[in-house]
Amino acid sequence: MNALRRFFFQSDTGPPSIFVIRLAVGLIFFTQGLLKFTDPKMGVERFTRIGFPQPAFTAHFVGCFEIVCGALVLLGLWTRLAAIPLFLIISTAIASTKLPELTHPQGSGSWSVTPAPISP
Repeated sequence: MNALRRFFFQSDTGPPSIFVIRLAVGLIFFTQGLLKFTDPKMGVERFTRIGFPQPAFTAHFVGCFEIVCGALVLLGLWTRLAAIPLFLIISTAIASTKLPELTHPQGSGSWSVTPAPISP
């Protein structure tokens, strides 16, 4: 049990370049979590369109985890523990949004899973 506790809660000592990876991952999840609260198209409407039950609760629940765990990754605190819910979130997002696009008959294959440009 001590080894498991040390694995998840002991601070990492690695090269400074790891900060760049933490910065990218943490910012992506942190900002996406904020968007689930501030932009209905990225939050409740998106979860409704995908078909999640209780889309308002689910969007806010996921948004909370993205904000908290994204901030932990950004700060370098409990990164291994914070990575577990983030892995589950990104796996669910890929399975529910990207994989169906690959098999969609009207889609354009792998090009349909690339993010659309943001229009002003």
